Amino acid sequence: INAEYMGIEKEGIPRFYIRCIAELEDFVNECWEDREGRKAMSKNNSKSLSTMRQRVRKYNKDFELELANYRENPDLPGEEEVEASEEESSEEEMNFRKETTAGSEFLKTKDAEESSDEDDFWGSSDESESSSSSDDEKYGGNLAAKFLRK
Repeated sequence: INAEYMGIEKEGIPRFYIRCIAELEDFVNECWEDREGRKAMSKNNSKSLSTMRQRVRKYNKDFELELANYRENPDLPGEEEVEASEEESSEEEMNFRKETTAGSEFLKTKDAEESSDEDDFWGSSDESESSSSSDDEKYGGNLAAKFLRK
């Protein structure tokens, strides 16, 4: 935890974090200004919205300067590079997903083999089905009647 804290002190608060805080504050304020929407909310949801609004306002007091700078200039040139790298990473993620899908097919076949091995270990399931079917015939499909007092 201390290493992350020291990194934040050296480099400052990450821009994406400030952007998320600003978007959250905007969304909560937008919901708060919608009086008809608040009236339509249940009592519990309305109370939760007001609590959320208070907490966001309280927490954002610590970041007033950073939020003001972000709102003045939300699009910085360095941020475009970050978004471009995010697009590249999303392409890599898609390739990874394709590879894991192939791996999951392997796992599925292995699971099927293991389940057939388990059937051999425990014996055939046909034996147990025959005994349960005789119980069904006795009680006319109502197995609960077997356990009721007479």
